[in-house]
Formats: sequence, structure tokens, C-alpha cells
Amino acid sequence: MNRFTRKMVIYYTGAIFASFLVVYFLFNVLSSNYIRSIAERELQIGMVNAVNFTEAVFISDDVPLDAILRIAPREINLGPFAERPLLFLDADTGREHAFVTSFTIGPITPRAAIVDTSVIIIDDAGYILSPNMDFLLEGQGAKIQFLTEYYRVNAARFTANEMRRVHGNASTYYVSALRRPMPEGEWSILMYTDITSAMTFTNRMNQILGVLLVASGLAGLAITLSLSSRFKQSIARLCSYAETIGRGNFSTQPGAFKDAEFAQLSKSMNTMSDMLQAYEAKQKQFFQNASHELRTPLMSIQGFAEGLLDGVFEKKEGAEIILAEGHKMAGLVDELLYASRMDSNYENNGDTTAIDLPALLTECCERIKPIALNANKKIALSTPPGEIFVQANYEKLERAITNILTNAIRHAQKEIALHCAADAQGIKITIQDDGEGINPGDISHIFERFYKGENGNYGLGLAICKDIIKSMGGSITARNRNAPDSGAVFEITLQTFSPPVPG
Repeated sequence: MNRFTRKMVIYYTGAIFASFLVVYFLFNVLSSNYIRSIAERELQIGMVNAVNFTEAVFISDDVPLDAILRIAPREINLGPFAERPLLFLDADTGREHAFVTSFTIGPITPRAAIVDTSVIIIDDAGYILSPNMDFLLEGQGAKIQFLTEYYRVNAARFTANEMRRVHGNASTYYVSALRRPMPEGEWSILMYTDITSAMTFTNRMNQILGVLLVASGLAGLAITLSLSSRFKQSIARLCSYAETIGRGNFSTQPGAFKDAEFAQLSKSMNTMSDMLQAYEAKQKQFFQNASHELRTPLMSIQGFAEGLLDGVFEKKEGAEIILAEGHKMAGLVDELLYASRMDSNYENNGDTTAIDLPALLTECCERIKPIALNANKKIALSTPPGEIFVQANYEKLERAITNILTNAIRHAQKEIALHCAADAQGIKITIQDDGEGINPGDISHIFERFYKGENGNYGLGLAICKDIIKSMGGSITARNRNAPDSGAVFEITLQTFSPPVPG
């Protein structure tokens, strides 16, 4: 049994055992309290009836008190407010004696089937005055003798209004006692209730609970071993699948799983495999395109350098071309390095601050203005009055805006319009030019890396812009202007931000 299976067995069987232990404890506590409460109530009622009876017999002067208690009553279940003659048969003479009672008394026999309340009256000499032992069955007589003897030995332990639990004679009882002064001496009245049937029921239920505990434990053990075996197989399949992905094999599938959790995990791993496969393909394309873009200026530099050595080109002409190609390659390397940092999430972790967007757009226009003037083009900036704040990284957002403006300058005829506005949906930055617009077939691809449309440069600028805006929780889209106007339109949407009021 491996560690995983052992833990499952311990936890599962432990949970079953703990649950049954709680049920066992609650059942025994509740049943004991219930039996005790019924016994206590019945003993209290019985004691009141017994006291009333012993006091009531004094109204008869025809028969001595001890003789009345030693004869067998023909009717002992006195109803409430009974006023009837009681007939007693003298065991010695066979004569019947009658006296009239007039007192409130309830039936001594309890109504609850779970207990059987009875009374024993003992004189100060320890003699059993009631019931008449001559009229009892052997088992009943043994019960009375046992309880009487127990009381004689433990009389000091009995206090008023308190009952004791007594076990013996193959039975269990609750017993209470009361000492009463009588004209012929002090008597002890014992009230007892036999709870043997209730205890038998409780013990039987405990046995049933024990059997259920064992059966549930065995069933739980079998279920746990079965589940553990199935889980082990599922985990082994997923581990093998993960190793296969790690080796670069993205075509293998782990198959179906019966358990929803493992099926969901398998689905997530399939998604991860697809993402890794797409990322690997993108990386391969990235390096292929990068090497191709770098090879072109390098070949130009190499060719003109050889031409200078051979005297084919003038020194100034060759140096200018080599310098221009060097600047072009430096720009490409810079774009490649920035794209690589975006992929590694390095640039996504930059510090963000509250930025006044109109001020940032003004600075971008000032920085790009010389390039526009050299191309005989104009940048028109329009911003609403007041301040508009965004939470962003200043350098990254500036780079994104500058990249789009530079791209617009290359394609515009005369003018580039830059505008920003804020509404309930967020902040929108619009950059449009008056050029020929974007080829409809290129619109869905212009934000892909190394995708160069007509008159494109490196194929990285717009892809970097999209990554930057996306890292800020915004979005960027491209479209053509509506006819009859021509040109491209880039729209950037950012989230609004309210800076805290100082002081």
C-alpha cells in the first residue's frame, strides 16, 4: 500500500469511525437522559401516591394497621378522587374487612411502557409491610428481597428527592426512598422502577451500531481502495502526459477520464499543450524573421565594405550607406530586445503612476515633430480642457503612442490628427492619417509580429504597441476612414483613473 492509498484509508475510515462515535455518544446520552427523566417523573408520582395511601389507611379503626398492610388488596388501582369501599382479605382468618377512603390519589401503576414503577414499605425493624410476600411470584419476591436488602445496607446513601441507579438480580432499577414517621414507628417507603427493558433496548442498539460500524468500515475500505487505484491510474496517465509535453511532443492526448476533476485537469493540460505549441511555433517564426531582417542590413554593410576595399565606391558614399544600414539594424535590434522583454513579462512589471494624458500626448508630438517636418507633414493635436488621468507606465505608454505616430507619418500624405476624449466607458485616443489607408487584407494581421504590410518597416512596432496597451488593461484597434475620406485610424481605449486628492 503506497503513501497515497494509506492516507486515503486512514482519512476515510477515520471519518467513518468519528461519525459513528458521535452517533454512539449522542444516542447513549440522549437515551440515558430520556430514561432517567421518565423514571424520575414516575417515581415522584408513585411516591406521592404511596404516601397518600399510607396516611389514608389510618381512617379505618376496624383492623390494625399492620394487618391491613399484610393482607392482599383486591383493588389497588385507585382512581383520582376515589370514594369507594376497599375490601381486604385477612390472610390468617380468611375474613374480609372493609373501610371507606375519601382522598385524592392517582394510580400507582405508571402509564409509560418503558418503566414499571412499584412500591415497597418497610418498618423500622426492616420488615416488609407491603407488598405481601405470600402473594408474589418467585421472581417478584426475589426482586423485592434484593431491593430491600440493598436499601438496608445503603440506607445512609439515600436522600430525599434523589433516586439511585441499582443493578443486580439480572435487572437494572432506579430507586428512591422516603422515611415517614407513623404511629407505630418510622417506616421507609421505597419506590423503584425497572428499566431493564429500556437498557436491553439500548444495548441492542449499541450492538447494531457496532455491526454497522464494522460493515461501514469494511465497505469504506473497499471503496477507498477502489478509488485509490483509479486515482493512481489517472494521476500516472496525467504525469506521463506532462512528461510527453515537456519533451516537445504536443500530438499525444491522455484520453478520457471518468472523474470530472481529472477530466477538467486533462482539459486544462490540453489547453496548456496547445498554448505551448503555439508559443513554440511563434518563437520559431520570431527567430526566422529576426534572422532574415538582420541578414538584409548585414549583407548591405558587408557589400559596401567590400566595395570600399576594392575601390568600387567612394569613401563618403559607402560610409553613409553603411551608417544608414547600421542605424536600421540598431533600430531592429532595439525592437527585438523590447519584444523579448515583453514576452518574458519583464516590461509588464514596470511601475505605474497617475499620468496626465494630454500632457503626455503633447510631449509625444514635440518629440516626433522633427521627423514630421523632415517628411513635410503636420501633426494636429486636440485635447479637451482640463486634466485626464490614466494609471500607466509613462515610458511604455509614450513608446506606444510614438510608434503609432511614426507609422502614421510614413503613410500620411500631409497631416496626422491626434485626439483624446473621456467618457463613461473610458479614455479613447484616436490617431488618424490622410494616406491611402490599410489594405483590407492586412487589417486583421497588422498587430502580428513581423507582419509587414505595404511600406512596412520591421513588422514589430504595432505588435509592441498592442502588447503595451494590453498590459495596461486597454485595447487597440485599426480601421480605415469612412469614404470619401481616406487614411488609417488607430483607436486606443484605456481605463479612467481618479488620482487621490492631496492633503
